[in-house]
Amino acid sequence: MDSNDLSNEEDITHGDKLHLLKEQSFVTIAETIELVEDEELTYETKTKKSNSLEEGTKKVEQQGKVGTKSVTYQINRENGKVVNKELIKEEVTNEPITEVVLVGTKEVSSKGSGSFGWPAVGGTITSKQGERWGSFHKGIDIAGVSNKTIRTVDNGTVTAAGTRSGYGNQITISHNNGLTTTYSHLASMSVSTGDTVQKGDKIGVMGTTGNSTGIHLHFEVYKNGKLQNPMKYL
Repeated sequence: MDSNDLSNEEDITHGDKLHLLKEQSFVTIAETIELVEDEELTYETKTKKSNSLEEGTKKVEQQGKVGTKSVTYQINRENGKVVNKELIKEEVTNEPITEVVLVGTKEVSSKGSGSFGWPAVGGTITSKQGERWGSFHKGIDIAGVSNKTIRTVDNGTVTAAGTRSGYGNQITISHNNGLTTTYSHLASMSVSTGDTVQKGDKIGVMGTTGNSTGIHLHFEVYKNGKLQNPMKYL
């Protein structure tokens, strides 16, 4: 009011211009306090080569975990406003745990050993190679499984994966040693042409596609292009 030569509010009328002054404190209240806070410590990530993992694959061997530290600050305030914040002490209360990631270096071989594994998870042979129903049955049939996973019998390269007349969904694998195997009537296929597979890898699921009377695997073996009796290799 004094800055505008006014003695009371009644002297103010519509249209008057007023000069407003910012209120200033004539006394500075200074204080210094200590503040203790918990802060996170980030963990490091390290990689380690592993020849037990295939090249191009990764696996976390040890999960990383953040640590904590207790930090003490000295804070100066004037009239309630922080004018300075200074770190005066810090103490690690929990060390961070470094994350360790394994990086595979093992080369995947596409050449088979010639020693076959079983192409299914359990099961029994329900039909062997030979004359059957007036025609020659080229392979063996395996059925009676609870787990319908189909596996490759040896290392190799998938040379075909698709639908073939009479055989339904069929996968052909060259073991790059003169031997070739086929897996037919599959419900689904987990590999594609050109894939490299290793002995025991899942390649599909047993089914009844194509000319089939029930859920089973039809398995054939060829050597240098000539049909073989699968029982010689299993």
